[in-house]
Amino acid sequence: MLCTGCSVVLGCLTHARQRTRLAPQSTYGGQGAMQAKDDLYDTDLYAWAQQQAQLVREGAWDAVDRVHLLEEIEDVGYSQRDAIASHLLVLLTHLLKLAGAAQHCPHDLARAGRGWRATCRTQRLLLAKRLRRNPSLRPLVFEECLEAYEVARVEAAAGLDVEEALLPVPCPWTEAQILALDFWPDMSETA
Repeated sequence: MLCTGCSVVLGCLTHARQRTRLAPQSTYGGQGAMQAKDDLYDTDLYAWAQQQAQLVREGAWDAVDRVHLLEEIEDVGYSQRDAIASHLLVLLTHLLKLAGAAQHCPHDLARAGRGWRATCRTQRLLLAKRLRRNPSLRPLVFEECLEAYEVARVEAAAGLDVEEALLPVPCPWTEAQILALDFWPDMSETA
């Protein structure tokens, strides 16, 4: 069987991939080709991604699913920002637990404090690594801290079984303190 794209007999991977991804024009017309792209994207994202990578490698720009590819590229960036926010949420929750337990339930601090400190340290290391790999996210950390702190208060209060009103508003720590490996909230018992 001859490839209609380049006249190679039974072995043209470039056009075979395009044929499996895009419906033949003679059968479906222009809209059918787009429908085939959407179907694969919606039914098997991994296969779609592999196919897009191959098309880009081959320079087959007309066959690339530009709309979905652009969405996926943007999602990669958003997922990095979301990961920063997630690390900050866990970190702030545990910093609040340390501070809140010291003031309102010292028995929890004695029981769980070491684990909370370990979690803080782990999250700080993961944040530092992610920020090294994505330095353009560094200016967004402060904004993400502010947003994460609201949720962290809710989670810390629930974890300590105390009223949210007992935990400080606004966030009592600077961005530098939150990220510093050697910073710990005031753990003096003032209750």
